[in-house]
Formats: sequence, C-alpha cells, structure tokens
Amino acid sequence: MSQSRLKPADEALFAQFARMGLTKEGFDESKLSPEMRRGLLRGLADAPAVVVSSFASTASVRNGWNWVTGLDNFGFNYPLRAMIAGPYLGGNGEREAMYPIRYTDSDGKILNGSNKYVVKLDREPPVNRFWSLTMYNAADKMLVENPIQRYKVGTDTQGLKKGTDGSITIAVQNEQPAEATDVNWLPAPKGDFYVILRLYQPSDAIFDGTYQLPQMTRVK
Repeated sequence: MSQSRLKPADEALFAQFARMGLTKEGFDESKLSPEMRRGLLRGLADAPAVVVSSFASTASVRNGWNWVTGLDNFGFNYPLRAMIAGPYLGGNGEREAMYPIRYTDSDGKILNGSNKYVVKLDREPPVNRFWSLTMYNAADKMLVENPIQRYKVGTDTQGLKKGTDGSITIAVQNEQPAEATDVNWLPAPKGDFYVILRLYQPSDAIFDGTYQLPQMTRVK
C-alpha cells in the first residue's frame, strides 16, 4: 500500500501501524512486543464479527425492510467498507442501486412458505432504470427452484398485471395459485425465505421516503 494514495485523513491512522512494524515497505514482525502480538491476535479473532455486525448497525428498518445507506461514502466506517469489499465483491453505491431486504411479514413474523403473502406496490418504484423483487431460500441463500422457473418479478416480467390505478399486487407463496395466468406470482420455498427489492438508479422519492416501500402482508 502506498501512503501517497491514501486520503489525508487516513495517513495518520496508517502511520500508527509503524509502531508494530507495518509500513509501506512491508511488515517487520520483530517490532511486535508481546502485548502488541496478543492485541493483534485478538483483533484478528474479533474482526469478522465486527465486520458482519457493521451491516446491522448501519441498517435502518423502513416499513419492515432492512435499509442500508452510506455505500457511496464510507467515511471512517472501515468495517462496513471491508464488508462491501469482501463478501459483497464491491457492490454498487446507493445512487446506482439500493437493495432493501425483507425477512418478516407485517406482523413481524419470519417469512415461511407454509404461509401465503401479498406484496402490493401502489405504483412501480420510481427508478431511472429497473426494479425487481427477488426470492431467496433462507437456508442456503440461493434462488428458489420452481415449476415456472421464475425467480423474480419486476420491470422485465412478461405479462405483469397492474390494477386500474397503476398498483401491482404480487402473490408470494409456495403453492401455485389456481389462476396463475391472472396473478403475479413469486414462487417461495416450503421453508423460511427472504426477498430483496432491487432498485436500480433510485430517484430522490425513494431516498427521502416520499415513495413508501410496500408491505409484506400474510393472507389470513
């Protein structure tokens, strides 16, 4: 790492590492005191949990959806930066895409394929590119195999039905609806699941809350 490429605010932090032998020239282990070594090993052990928890501590809940911002400017949130750079392979900044995640229904109960749900959008999300509601199996975080090979509902869904008022009602359930051609069906697994509402190039109405994210309602 070259210090000349660091932001000024990071240079002082990086310079502190020299006390334990880490500089732009490399790492000199002989500089480590026993106390430093114990602290460094403890830090390495704690780091994964700190990184993962950064996501939860940064997120807020909006109408039941987990909503993470700050991805365009991490500031001094180094754990979140590590999370996005690592498991999420870089990801997009929030002005490019937002990914609200839904784990529970409107009553706060974990989403499960033994139930039937409805997601009603008052209108299509105000995005400058496209949107989609994608289904994931909670057990393995993979897409859900289904008889119609549909893994998401969104802008490019052929035959997507809209109400006369422009609203979109999506049936989220494991069992295929009796009249599948007349509804917008997002197939769910038999067990626990979660959904992600992908919003590509979201408008200000999404960021400032003018556009309300849809509720996930269990059909009684």
